[in-house]
Amino acid sequence: MGLNARQFLAVIVDAENNIPIDYKVTNNNDSKAMGNMLQRAKAILKTNDFTALYDKGYHTGS
Repeated sequence: MGLNARQFLAVIVDAENNIPIDYKVTNNNDSKAMGNMLQRAKAILKTNDFTALYDKGYHTGS
C-alpha cells in the first residue's frame, strides 16, 4: 500500500505589499489553473491592469 498525497497551491499576491489576496488548493492536476486564477484576480482587484508571473507548468491555462 503506497501513499500518493499531493496537493497543488495557486496564490495571488499583492507584490507591492507582499500580501496574499486569494489562493486555491486542489488535488487535481493544475496545469490549466492559471486561466481560472487570472479571472479570480480580475474579480477581486476589479481591474485587469496587473502583471501575472507563473512557472511554465501553467502555460496551457491562459
